[in-house]
Amino acid sequence: METGRQHIHYIDSLRVISAASVIFMHTAASGLRVGVLDAAPYVTRGWHLMNLLTSFAFTAVPLFFMISGYLLFTDEKTKDVSHLFRRRLPRLVIPLAVWTVLTAAWQSLTAGEGALGILTRLRDALYGPVITPLWFMYALIVLYLLSPFLYAGLHGLSRGGHRLVLAVIAAVSLRAALAALLPDQWGRWLNLYALKSLQVLGGNLLLMLLGWYLGTWEKRLPKPLLIAVAAATWAVIVAGTYVRTRIYGVYDQAFQTQSAGFEVLLSACIFLLAKQGPDRPNRLLRAIPAAPLAFPIYLMHGLALLVLFRCGIDPLRFPEILGVSVGLLAVCYLVAKTLASIRPLCYAFTGLRYAAACGSCNWIYTVRKRKASNQ
Repeated sequence: METGRQHIHYIDSLRVISAASVIFMHTAASGLRVGVLDAAPYVTRGWHLMNLLTSFAFTAVPLFFMISGYLLFTDEKTKDVSHLFRRRLPRLVIPLAVWTVLTAAWQSLTAGEGALGILTRLRDALYGPVITPLWFMYALIVLYLLSPFLYAGLHGLSRGGHRLVLAVIAAVSLRAALAALLPDQWGRWLNLYALKSLQVLGGNLLLMLLGWYLGTWEKRLPKPLLIAVAAATWAVIVAGTYVRTRIYGVYDQAFQTQSAGFEVLLSACIFLLAKQGPDRPNRLLRAIPAAPLAFPIYLMHGLALLVLFRCGIDPLRFPEILGVSVGLLAVCYLVAKTLASIRPLCYAFTGLRYAAACGSCNWIYTVRKRKASNQ
């Protein structure tokens, strides 16, 4: 998103962490579920390690929404509806359409459906994503459409109004946390219509609003306190997922809910820890400029997983899952970097303008930077 503001370096770190997390989360999905069918999955070291990292990885989507909310609602251009339709929405819709077509084509051709199958899948994509990970884009586009109204509403609220919004966010997350903690026969009493209705747009709207509050909050919390709360929350998610999985005999994700509850608290702690750290370029991200490419990496990783599955690579054990996740992240990064280096393909596949890619992340940028460092 083009804002004209001073670059915010901690957002780069959060984007890369989120992109890596979402790849691990989807790569480990089969292993966590298949492991439950094996003998005593809850005492195997691999299952515990997958659960540990996946419980952290589920912060990816909340962080993506929080980042979007902070950047959108601190930019005066958000009020401009023409800017929304001329610049911001095309950057989301066009790459989504391109990767949707590629994914639908791969699914149809590998299923032997031919051209008619591709057209059918593309028609169905108007009602829902062709592959599960792309659901995030549908939700984000809707929230972008609402962003001018949300911007005006947020900046026009009184102090009491802001407290009410924060209270709603807290109530929705507390409800989800209690529902995970309580047995199912008790948890149903929390399904009050009023509370469920507050979880607008699946709770993703509240995540964007929370991102704005966290990003603009001027008070600094003690770093040891944030680390302690994050560690305790992460431990609760890991332990709760293990206990519920053992009780019900299937992989249970009640504690890993991405739109409310414990994952939101963990995400908020991570956001604040990044924000309160030194806001300077990350040395690793200076060497490997992955942050501007986090968006296309997200878009393509689902198709990349389908290709791996077709090639017979379906990791189920922890070492395999970790290795495939790292390899997949590297491949997606290199593909995105290459696409961003080809002028006719750059914008359509990555949402980046070619000039911006040349100044931030593509191969041309890397070559120029290397030449400059050698002079």
